[in-house]
Amino acid sequence: MAEPRTASPVRLLVETDRDQLYPHSQLLITLHIFHDAPLPELVDIFPPQLEAGRVRTLGLPFTRLESDWEEAAFHTTQQFALFPDQPGRLSIEGPGLRIPAQEAHPAINLSAEIPVIDVLTPLNQTDYQLPSEQLYLDDRARQVTDDPVTYLRQLSLTAIGTLPGQLPDRLLNAGQWSNYQLIDRHLDEFHSRQGVTSQLTETWLITAHATTPDLHPEVAVHWWDTQANRLQYSQLPTPEMHFSSQAHNQVTAESTADRAVAESSAISPSASMTDSTSMSASPWHPFWLQGGIAAVLIVVGLIAGYFGFRSRPVATTQKSQQGTPKPATQPARPKAAPAATQVAPQQISLEYQAFMQLRDACQQNATGSARSALVRWAACFWPDRSISSPASIYQANVSQTLNYLLLDLEHHLKRPGDGSWQGDLLLEAVKTLRRRRGL
Repeated sequence: MAEPRTASPVRLLVETDRDQLYPHSQLLITLHIFHDAPLPELVDIFPPQLEAGRVRTLGLPFTRLESDWEEAAFHTTQQFALFPDQPGRLSIEGPGLRIPAQEAHPAINLSAEIPVIDVLTPLNQTDYQLPSEQLYLDDRARQVTDDPVTYLRQLSLTAIGTLPGQLPDRLLNAGQWSNYQLIDRHLDEFHSRQGVTSQLTETWLITAHATTPDLHPEVAVHWWDTQANRLQYSQLPTPEMHFSSQAHNQVTAESTADRAVAESSAISPSASMTDSTSMSASPWHPFWLQGGIAAVLIVVGLIAGYFGFRSRPVATTQKSQQGTPKPATQPARPKAAPAATQVAPQQISLEYQAFMQLRDACQQNATGSARSALVRWAACFWPDRSISSPASIYQANVSQTLNYLLLDLEHHLKRPGDGSWQGDLLLEAVKTLRRRRGL
């Protein structure tokens, strides 16, 4: 903590979270402002200035009552995050504040003093990459169509104390995988009391592969842990995806075998002896028993098909940590024909791109862009409703909530003087509709 700077009736004090750091890593600075009267509306709290690096202002100033400093009644804090580029003694100017002259008070222009900060040179420049305080990986896949089989695979990297520019260009190196198509890559930057958090998200559309249907690239990242001061390696296992019928049959057979083992292990030895004796004496041969079960399953499948039920392949069962196999909860049912409303892979890609445009427009509170993007997204989301305008959304009557929010949007377009439009409710409603469909 540096020495305070005072210009009555204001005192400034600067606090840093560390006195040493590496290039491109995060330094948190907190500016404390003690004042005996509320700050005027025209006050300007300016951030620190770096010769080589970047600065982020974290949130808005926060003021609370304070009685520990002489007669000061208020304590205002403002946080900043600094990311120096070059090693050496850090040269910083500010932060501070400017208060314009008022009736009986002169103008105040006060800059705080920064403690001494050293930016260290990494011992191994080759290993020093992607500096972060904490890093998280996520890799998920979701089947979206049955015939042909397609998956959406979404990967995300979240790094705390890192700017988006430090994140890798690609999470997944899928250049040699012809069945992989990148449909979206998105960078986000979030601010909190932890400083800057950056997130990279990639969404891939995966189609069936003739030769290696269940072989997929893995996601792995080398990064420099600025807390532990060492190189880290993060890797996730590839999520399960099955494309070929042969792979599906193998998974179903393994699931059935695991269920049989689990059921047999739950029977006591005496009960097993009794069952084996009664089986040999019974006129029902195991072959006929299996045939009867198969006939029952076929009848159930026909009934389910008649009433329009859809079934999906049974996923492979997972082993518990103790190694005991878990029985499958349901027997595998015959695969039904895809429903008439099934969406093609190209349509999924168009829907996602339209949603991203709608999301950006809502986050920017842009009424005109949000209106156009909403129509494009709805046309992709409900391709069988022939949506081409806001009026056709009302006529399709696909969502009452969406209709009310669209009415509100139209109202702000026609009467912009009735307050500013906020797109968060519309965006949340669209996200809810997509989640219900599994997107």
